[in-house]
Amino acid sequence: MTPQQRTALMLHGFTGTPGSIEPWARRFRQQGWSVCTPTLAGHGTTWQEMGRTTWPEWLHGPEEDLKRLARDTGGPIVVAGLSMGGTTALALAERHPGLVAAVLLVNPALGVKSPVARFAFWLQHIVPSVPSIASDIRKPGVREPAYPRVPVASVAELNGYTAHVRARLDRIRCPIWLATSTVDHLVAISDSDDIESGAVNAAGITRVTAENSWHVATLDHDADMIAEESERFAARTLERLRNPSVRLR
Repeated sequence: MTPQQRTALMLHGFTGTPGSIEPWARRFRQQGWSVCTPTLAGHGTTWQEMGRTTWPEWLHGPEEDLKRLARDTGGPIVVAGLSMGGTTALALAERHPGLVAAVLLVNPALGVKSPVARFAFWLQHIVPSVPSIASDIRKPGVREPAYPRVPVASVAELNGYTAHVRARLDRIRCPIWLATSTVDHLVAISDSDDIESGAVNAAGITRVTAENSWHVATLDHDADMIAEESERFAARTLERLRNPSVRLR
């Protein structure tokens, strides 16, 4: 595997767009990576369209991208994700261990923090949508490109998706790089702890703390740190596939 073959699949979060991870992806491109940042099914159009999609559809697109990228490059791919993008990265690592070299996670979701989210399956028939959850960002003046409303039907889908991934964490074999904000108003910080304790068969878990950011840390004060440290980890991981004596830390 040559440096020109370094490829990353980078995934945005729930109700978001690739714009929420663009600074992260830019760092990888600057370091010579080929980067794919797809828009998930039902995203990037209208919240009403998102409400008509299911979590297997959110997973299907990145899964097909992963297969295509691995086929084109002839080697395993690094998969990165913010929030639900992290959920998807974990799902891909579990489903395709031979294709995923490592997962890079920023505030990944294994559940929905809102106390009423558990009732979304029933509430969707009464309340079609709720106000946006976008732009949980500490840095002044920064806005996340995302839907202005959240379809409640999609919250119900997210409940099922995160439960599905949570139950399969012990099947993940690749290395994991995990960044967690100290303050997150959308995803429980304990979700990161649960990944660390649940992914018992992963080939190592490296954790960092985004001390000056909220949920969308890829657009917040710690964006540069996240981009730089995750890229170095990813590069070392691919180098280690060529030379097992290379250390990830």
